[in-house]
Amino acid sequence: MSTVIPKPYSHFISWSQAQTMIALYQTNRESILAPEYQGRDILAFSELFNVAAFVALVNVPGCAAVRVYYGMDDNLLVHAILVAVDSQGNDIVSASNPAATFESGGNPPVVEEGQRCPPNC
Repeated sequence: MSTVIPKPYSHFISWSQAQTMIALYQTNRESILAPEYQGRDILAFSELFNVAAFVALVNVPGCAAVRVYYGMDDNLLVHAILVAVDSQGNDIVSASNPAATFESGGNPPVVEEGQRCPPNC
């Protein structure tokens, strides 16, 4: 996925606009799923990440942005997956040496494992 990061670009909206969007999503989140997937909390209301996860991402050399992917675990629950992105819009990730951690000089971090709401609201 390669897209040049536009500059300047404002990502800010009012809290009122955010509340309206959040309420609309929460009202409709089950109805956008096929009937056999409804009632299983497949789509979370939110996910909570520690600030250290964001600091690790923005400290990746060359990081100009953060991309949020959506993935699904074996229980069919949707999760946010965050990766650092360079100024050309390329993900800064590595499949080599997956056992190495970014903190020990290894791969750039890929952030997941957020606290899902529900159940942790």
